[in-house]
Amino acid sequence: MVSMHRRPSSRDVARLANVSQTTVSFVLNRREGANISEETRARVEKAAAELGYRPNRLADALLRNKSYTVCCVTPSRLSTYHAGVVEGIDNYLSARGYRLLSVYTHHDPVREAEQVHAFLDSAVDGIVYFADEVTLEFVDNWLSRAIESNVACLVVDTRSRPGLDAVVSDDVNGSRQVTDHLISLGHERIGHLGAGHVMSTAVDRLEGYRIAMKEAQLPIDESWVIGNSYLSLPSDQEIFDLACRVTAITAAADDSAGKVLQVLKERGVRVPEDCSVTGFGNQEWTPWVGLTTVVQHTQEMGISAGQLLLQRMGELSAPPQLRTFATDTVIRQSTAPPRPPDSAHRMPCLI
Repeated sequence: MVSMHRRPSSRDVARLANVSQTTVSFVLNRREGANISEETRARVEKAAAELGYRPNRLADALLRNKSYTVCCVTPSRLSTYHAGVVEGIDNYLSARGYRLLSVYTHHDPVREAEQVHAFLDSAVDGIVYFADEVTLEFVDNWLSRAIESNVACLVVDTRSRPGLDAVVSDDVNGSRQVTDHLISLGHERIGHLGAGHVMSTAVDRLEGYRIAMKEAQLPIDESWVIGNSYLSLPSDQEIFDLACRVTAITAAADDSAGKVLQVLKERGVRVPEDCSVTGFGNQEWTPWVGLTTVVQHTQEMGISAGQLLLQRMGELSAPPQLRTFATDTVIRQSTAPPRPPDSAHRMPCLI
């Protein structure tokens, strides 16, 4: 019987569940790879609940020289994609006794470095970096210190950081599939609003578009490929001119596709009757505008990122892992077969 004046201990839980203290620790700390039956896990969790036992994280942190804190470095709090991955990471790590702190850089490399250095001074156990085309060039300003400090590091959205664990979507196949969808509707002149060559995601999405066009034996006029950044989009006139040359546009991101929809509406180009449009990411607003787009499985990516980070904390010298997650295409109202050449309706640029 536990005294009402004494905080219950792991030994009390072990005694009530008839297991060892090591087993209690493995179960309550969600230790990966522990060979413990579900019946034993349930018995330990029930005993802990009955006693009101909670692990003493402070004491454990001091004993193990750990802070049980992970820092997530993300470009913006507004992106539903980033929010979904962070939620997956948080769900996985919080169940294992870790707290997640987020740094929102707003595409500012100086702000990013200052905030991450502050967290490194506080001895975080791990850092998840969401690749950002603006800060990617400067990430070594803090990443090298983190690695030298034996902090587990992981990147999301880029394959271009050798030696680090990474979690990415299958951007090549996602772009290929959504371009295949347009081809299946009968489109032959398909443009691509890309995002340049800084981010591997942008490179891969352009490659997927090119693969689909090549497999369908369709030519690509290089004037059909525009855009050099996720953040700085082509002018309204450039987008309108592209729509006048093609019957469909694939965008490397939903925000880019949203800009296309806006420009075409303002210029009197009907979507999808005159020009079909697709995006990439399935942002929360895309169903409201009927955008056909590529779905990324953010929760699964976040859970995998959490798993990789914990593994890296346990073995800093292990070979880096790359985990790539499949995507799906969700078809909505922004895509349809191309307008027949002899249609009575004429595009604004042809009038």
